[in-house]
Amino acid sequence: MGLSCGASCLKWLLIIFNVLFWLAGAAALGLGIWLAVDEDAWDILGIMNPDGMDYTVWKVTVYTMIGVGAFIFLVGFLGFAGACCENRCMLMTYSVFALIALAGEITCAVLALVYQDEIDATLEAEMFSDLKTKYTTVDDIDNSYVISWNNFQTIMMCCGSYNYTDWKYNPNYGSNGSAPVPWTCCKMTEISDPPAKGDVVNEQECYTEGKMTDANLQPTFSYLNNIGCHEALQIWVEDKSVIIYGVMFGIMGIQILGSMFGCMLYCAIDNAKKRGRDYA
Repeated sequence: MGLSCGASCLKWLLIIFNVLFWLAGAAALGLGIWLAVDEDAWDILGIMNPDGMDYTVWKVTVYTMIGVGAFIFLVGFLGFAGACCENRCMLMTYSVFALIALAGEITCAVLALVYQDEIDATLEAEMFSDLKTKYTTVDDIDNSYVISWNNFQTIMMCCGSYNYTDWKYNPNYGSNGSAPVPWTCCKMTEISDPPAKGDVVNEQECYTEGKMTDANLQPTFSYLNNIGCHEALQIWVEDKSVIIYGVMFGIMGIQILGSMFGCMLYCAIDNAKKRGRDYA
């Protein structure tokens, strides 16, 4: 006796779901491997590289991505093959692994919430520390850290880590240099890639505003970006929070459904076997 109509529909739903799951794992695995082997890819992480850590944190993140991608790839394959072959062993293994992955994601989310303030404060302090020591001059295009900061300040319309006054602690800016801030701190008429000095609204007025703090004056911020890049990053994350949480809970919901579908199909196959059909 074969599967019932409902069980057959469940089987195809599980197949379609796990094809997508398998592709997502393959994408995460491929991206992780690319980041691990392509040195140029690390440039995009330059702005948040902590002092003296030689990208250790980010390497761990990338290798974790590879591990997670491989795990998702395996789980998707088990679910797909188990549903296609109606193999109870694969389906049960798939369901257990899906629940383990869900538990891991929930644990990571809880830890991120618990240590949110510590992570936030550490990131801001490290950005400020690196701004002082690793950023040379705005036109040093051979310095990947400079490129990262220039792009970040231009795209996020921000200046410094805390705010524009951070730059007075850099040996090439503030009272130490020819300009109080890099020109990428200035307001732009348009955002170019890479940032173009010709897009600055008024470079000299921007520098004038950047010097006002030294004279105990408050800038009007007509030409100078008035928020720090750490705050700008927080605002961006908050603006995208609905999408971020939606994707996160959507993935968790799909995993729960996938695990439930796997168990239900396992039971349907088991019942069909008891009725006389020979299943693996």
